[in-house]
Amino acid sequence: MQVAEKKVISSNGEYGTWEIQLIGTTGFLNGVDFIDENNGWAVGSLGTILYTTDGGSSWLYQSSEASTCLNDVDFVDTVTGWVVGREGTILYTEDGGLNWKAQESGTELSLINVCFVDKNNGWVIGGASDPCLSVGVILHTNNGGQNWQSQVSGTEESLESIVFTNRYNGWIVGSKMTGGSDYHRLTILHTVNSGAYWNMQEVDVGTIWTCLTDVDFVTASHGYAVGYSPFIILHYHEP
Repeated sequence: MQVAEKKVISSNGEYGTWEIQLIGTTGFLNGVDFIDENNGWAVGSLGTILYTTDGGSSWLYQSSEASTCLNDVDFVDTVTGWVVGREGTILYTEDGGLNWKAQESGTELSLINVCFVDKNNGWVIGGASDPCLSVGVILHTNNGGQNWQSQVSGTEESLESIVFTNRYNGWIVGSKMTGGSDYHRLTILHTVNSGAYWNMQEVDVGTIWTCLTDVDFVTASHGYAVGYSPFIILHYHEP
């Protein structure tokens, strides 16, 4: 989510209505995560972390001591969460965001998306958009981020979104350029062993420039991926 004036949009009503909640300052919000109907966090530019305990009726700032752009946030309960951002930034809290601590990522590249399945097992993905520094980054931890280990992505393009249905079965999407600047394939990575090996699955889209930006699975065998240029929706299901 990227909106000016730091607006947070929420829904209510039986069939869903949307209302704009103004935070009162300029900037961008890039990621949001709710652990239940009341408790949620949003992150964005200049190290911004916002927190609500009333479903978004009011939002409070949390101090992160980060000045870089923050891209995504993920909580596994009301007190334990992670935030990722540019310049290899990973932040961790174990008290609902009252205190945020930096974790060593081992990279200076932009980290775009974070996914934890429990307090110990999590993944962070990202990369670099600079064509001279293209690389798909996957980091994994099995101890809550005390240590982050790099996993082989098999792609040289920035990775955009990651989802795990359990600690073993996960998916990543992004873009992959082959054969020069006029030919692209959609990049889809899949693992069944926590990322020890990522299997590349490609969808041929010909000569148009296309990138997948988000992925979500409702079960281990039923999911969706979306992207742009042109707008695209992919549906995955097993027989």
